[in-house]
Amino acid sequence: MRWKRGRVSGQLIALYVCLVILCFIVAAGRSPSPFEPEARPVFGEDDPPDDVPTPGPSVSGPASLLYVFLPSTNFYRSVLSYGLPGLADDHGDAESMWDTLEELIHVLTDVRLSEPFSYIRATYPMLALVVPPGPGTHPSYVMHLPEAPPEPEQVEEDTEDDPPDDPEKRPDPGAELWLGMKEPRVIIYHTHTQESYWDAVREATGMADPGEPFVANDEYNVLRVGDEMARALQEEYGVGVIHVQEYFDTMPDGTGMNRVGAYARSKDKIAALLQEYPSVSVVLDVHRDATPREITAFESDSGETWARVMIVLGTDTHLDHPEWRKNREFAEDMAEVMEEHYPGLHLRTMKFDYRYNQHLSPGALLLEVGGVENALDEALKSARMLAHVIAVLLNEDRTP
Repeated sequence: MRWKRGRVSGQLIALYVCLVILCFIVAAGRSPSPFEPEARPVFGEDDPPDDVPTPGPSVSGPASLLYVFLPSTNFYRSVLSYGLPGLADDHGDAESMWDTLEELIHVLTDVRLSEPFSYIRATYPMLALVVPPGPGTHPSYVMHLPEAPPEPEQVEEDTEDDPPDDPEKRPDPGAELWLGMKEPRVIIYHTHTQESYWDAVREATGMADPGEPFVANDEYNVLRVGDEMARALQEEYGVGVIHVQEYFDTMPDGTGMNRVGAYARSKDKIAALLQEYPSVSVVLDVHRDATPREITAFESDSGETWARVMIVLGTDTHLDHPEWRKNREFAEDMAEVMEEHYPGLHLRTMKFDYRYNQHLSPGALLLEVGGVENALDEALKSARMLAHVIAVLLNEDRTP
């Protein structure tokens, strides 16, 4: 029997098309989707993190045939991830089918359709050394290293007959906690660097209604909170700190807002720092939540208010994170010390199905310092409290 070349070619093409369609139909009917979370992270009541894929529509049966032709990000991403696992790893943050296509092209060619500079960089590799202008171009991190222990204050002897164990006469529990750790032990960074608080944004912009609680100003966003924490650790407790100043949520030219890929960018930065400074045992990604003030603000008996802190714990549900239980132990210790020294500071610890770069270190955690309705000053108070908490954990050798 003689086969005609044209007929065979057509049959092979038809068979290939049928197999591709069949794969799409099977992938569409899978339940649950590999990116569908069991519980959505609370980064603002109903909104998951921008760098975490959200579930597509749940379909089965005949309806799944229509799903093949819908522009569902998770569906196309799940199909592509079979052949390109890296797409699911560090590029799980696209917002539409077109974002997924752009990520695929970037994986294959190192060219981003939305970044004209990448075309030139792909042609002239040396241009990769050029850093576009913008807020992310100032020093990538600042080292806070203690120089010498503080001079003890001269205190006159008290001739009164006050009992020496009177709680009112005792010093601040952190006043004598000087660790003298000159090697960096803590990294503080901010994946969503422009997150801020409404009062701070209004002051920074001069607008009564700024519209969005984000600002690219180090004095008014979470960079300020991290800086306060780093300063307190260095100056009050003698702990070496690396505070990353880089903006991870900007456009390629360093301006505007672009959360797509922020966790992948911050991951590369922190991985490099951990390799350079093996003495680091605590890695904190400091954010600001979007939860209402009645949840995130705490008022003490004296009337003082501060921002409450939520600990976010990642797991290994979707991505490789074999030692996440060590992170959980560290989170439990941190919550315990917070409650011991500052009752009410710890809001809650939330465990989610994403790893938030916590696979880089067993001492890595994500902290939400207050919510959008907290005042910046309240967040700064919490930052100083957190510095004391971290110093206690280091002093008691309760870090991984």
